[in-house]
Amino acid sequence: MNKLEISNIDYVYNKSDKIILRGVSAIFLEGTVSSIVGESGAGKSTLLYIISGFTKAKAGKISYNGKEVEDLRNYRRNIVSTISQSYMLFPTRTVLENVMYPMLLDKIDKNEAKDKAKELLTSVAIDDIHFDKLPEKLSGGEKQRVAIARALASNSKIIVADEPTGNLDDKNSEEIYSIFDRLAKKEGKIVIIVSHDKDLAKKADYQYEMKDGKLHLLKNIR
Repeated sequence: MNKLEISNIDYVYNKSDKIILRGVSAIFLEGTVSSIVGESGAGKSTLLYIISGFTKAKAGKISYNGKEVEDLRNYRRNIVSTISQSYMLFPTRTVLENVMYPMLLDKIDKNEAKDKAKELLTSVAIDDIHFDKLPEKLSGGEKQRVAIARALASNSKIIVADEPTGNLDDKNSEEIYSIFDRLAKKEGKIVIIVSHDKDLAKKADYQYEMKDGKLHLLKNIR
């Protein structure tokens, strides 16, 4: 079973010496969704960026399947995919081209990448009438689905999402969460979500709260 473990993570903002994270530890398992809630400024997003490999902790370590992650570039490229509230889609590339992009980076044949991108978009309920559109022509919920499809295109084992439903209405939020839950339960992904939406966060298998620089487990299904 794939497992991501963070151990004794500390983080301090250099300019202010403000301690953001203090000895944060947790284990995230294949086939589960974990949510992290907390007040603004509690350190949720900082922790997510560390888990994503975009920010380096001041102390502590990240381990994947028992091996410490040292090559962050390889980790970001092959193990973890990040989804943001702002979608981060390429504005001048079509929906299909956005999802093909990670596969083309990996030198996958263009036709194969196109077929796989179509399959991924269909799996997140994006109809083929949208494939040749630019992202600006999509609704917020559609953009988030495209962002998820692009994350899946890299075949990452870990998916981390920063406020993925922050710009969406209740119906779209439910649908996006259902996709994450399916990715965990049906495809064995490790899914970690930071959210201000406490109702959504409660749906997760494991629910954590960031408070005073610490990560507190609120809900545990096992």
